[in-house]
Amino acid sequence: MRCYVGCHFMLLGAALFGRRCQQPIRSTETLPNVTVQAPDTCAQAATAARRDFAAGRYELHSIETLPVENAYHDVLRLYYSVQWRFVGKDGPGSYWQCYDSALWPLLEQKYGAGFGARVSHKADSLDKTGRWNRYPEFPGGTEAMFLFFQRRINWQTAKPSGKRVFVGFTIQANGQVTNVALMKGIGNPYDNEALRVARQMPRWKPAYRQGQPYSIQFTVPVKFERQSPMGSE
Repeated sequence: MRCYVGCHFMLLGAALFGRRCQQPIRSTETLPNVTVQAPDTCAQAATAARRDFAAGRYELHSIETLPVENAYHDVLRLYYSVQWRFVGKDGPGSYWQCYDSALWPLLEQKYGAGFGARVSHKADSLDKTGRWNRYPEFPGGTEAMFLFFQRRINWQTAKPSGKRVFVGFTIQANGQVTNVALMKGIGNPYDNEALRVARQMPRWKPAYRQGQPYSIQFTVPVKFERQSPMGSE
């Protein structure tokens, strides 16, 4: 898995982490621009849901959400054997809304009333540990990483130019930074200076997936421009 960091090392996706996927959309809710299925098609979806339930296949659906990996999906899969599938369309009257609306009461019968609330509660408790699903983080956060490079670049050697060098590295399961390499350079002295400073980075907070730390590939742009951390480009 490789992560990329955007302008000023903004960890794209990190701000989205922890968003909860919603339970299946109920028919009383409304969404714009959703094609409503004919009654016979909705009936077919309900029949398919009952058939899958009887066969022990439990699936719920939604359009793709971010982050794709999250505790709500994990709890459904690990504790209740319910898979979450992403589909192209979802909403009142759609095939998958009809399917989920038929399946949900069956799941409540199997796992008891309040099934959805228990899933959410368990997912929230896992998220609060801070070590269930987590992106890696530089000590102090994004702005601290920006300052780390700003303060360690030798501006006499690599004079401000506004240009960027992209540096890749591996953040190991223990947070150690290894395998620093040039991903996209602009020539020396900038390339060498970006690599030199990147190799000085301290241990990061490692990435976690389902409570286990893991190594991940990361890429950051090193911009050779002196400015405040939150300054505009």
